[in-house]
Amino acid sequence: MPEEINRVLTDQISNWLFVPSQVSKMNLEKEGIKNGIYVVGDIMYDAILHNSKRAKEYSTTTKELYLESKNYLLATIHRQENTDDKNRLLSIFQIFSLIKNKIILPLHPRTRNKIIEYQIKVPENVLLINPVGYLDMIDLMQNSFAVLTDSGGVQKEAYYLNVPCITFRDESEWIETVEVGWNFIVGADKNKFLDAYKKVQNVRNLEHPQLYGDGRTAEKIVNILKEKL
Repeated sequence: MPEEINRVLTDQISNWLFVPSQVSKMNLEKEGIKNGIYVVGDIMYDAILHNSKRAKEYSTTTKELYLESKNYLLATIHRQENTDDKNRLLSIFQIFSLIKNKIILPLHPRTRNKIIEYQIKVPENVLLINPVGYLDMIDLMQNSFAVLTDSGGVQKEAYYLNVPCITFRDESEWIETVEVGWNFIVGADKNKFLDAYKKVQNVRNLEHPQLYGDGRTAEKIVNILKEKL
């Protein structure tokens, strides 16, 4: 992915690298970086802790869509590996049709264009809506029963909000969420999805460890920089 190429190049010329987990540190060490690595947690966790409260106060999206908490699923599909492959995108929508619950899908422009181009029939249980802002997205996510996504960021946000996640990718950047049983990698495979969806029903009974820090990442970064500068 282009962003991964940029990440590798930027990391090689950086003096300080603030990473979310020990796994991230190990990955940098495998790339030859030995110094300047600090495991501080994920800045996105800081943001979620702050903004999940604001979302409850200010977002009206779930009310406007007449959604009952934990009675719908939230989906996001936008990665080129899914949208630019007709068979893969068709398979994902066929998988959506297997679910009885309503699925809310804020539609990325690329995905919308491909649905039209491929003439994909959207299942009746899928509600297409326009893209939403950050607080509205958090509101939809934290009230959902589960998240269906191909987004790296959404995988983490779902975990931080204690929401199970099924990922329509062949791999995940956030392998820790998979290892603890809160995230399932299914590609665009129907059988893998059905197996994951059965397991999702009981995910909230599992332990939910703090994989990426304690929500004080920004504070830790500032303190380190004060010492170094």
